[in-house]
Amino acid sequence: MAANTYAFAGKTMAGAMTYILINKVKNNAGITYGDLLDKMHDVIDQTNDKRCLNLKLLQKGFCHRRIQDPLLTGSEEFDVHSKKFGL
Repeated sequence: MAANTYAFAGKTMAGAMTYILINKVKNNAGITYGDLLDKMHDVIDQTNDKRCLNLKLLQKGFCHRRIQDPLLTGSEEFDVHSKKFGL
C-alpha cells in the first residue's frame, strides 16, 4: 500500500518511498542496493516509532506494523551488498 504523507517534507505531501529513495540516493554517493534498502527500512521504522510513542491505544493495533515495505526488483541476479545503485 502506498502512502502520501507530511512526515518527511513538512507542509508538502509526498510519496513516502519516493521521498526516502531520492533523499538517500542524493545523500549517499556510491550506495549499494543493499545499503539503500537498509537505510530506507531504518527511516520507515524510525518514523513509525516516533509517531506512535504517545499513542498507547494505537500502538497495540497499528504501530508494530510497517505500512510500507521498500522493495527493489531487477531483471538479473546480483549481490545487492556489492553492486552500486544506479538509474
